[in-house]
Amino acid sequence: MNYRGNSGEFHYDFVTDGKGYRWMGPDVTYYSPRYKKSLTLRHLFYSDGSTGWLDIVSRYWWYHDTACQTKKWDDGSECTRWQASQVLGDIAREDGCMVAGTLGVVATWLAGAL
Repeated sequence: MNYRGNSGEFHYDFVTDGKGYRWMGPDVTYYSPRYKKSLTLRHLFYSDGSTGWLDIVSRYWWYHDTACQTKKWDDGSECTRWQASQVLGDIAREDGCMVAGTLGVVATWLAGAL
């Protein structure tokens, strides 16, 4: 299944195999005002989606999964699980997803600790 759409400046372009998602769009960078660092979602990146949650078409889980898989910011410095969860929350709140912006931070951080 292919999905194409957009949300403001972010244009979605991914395919799913029923188990996860592959980013088909170009490299897209998110700058974190909180950490003053950036994360880049790379072309062909694979994500399992919102593990344990409903998969919602939003950019927050793409960047969270990027941070969790690479464990690095674009500048090469370590990106911790807590920072990845905070980025998820910041992006979700920017996109108007207040529940994911609050609960998602705690849930993703705790899930990663298990």
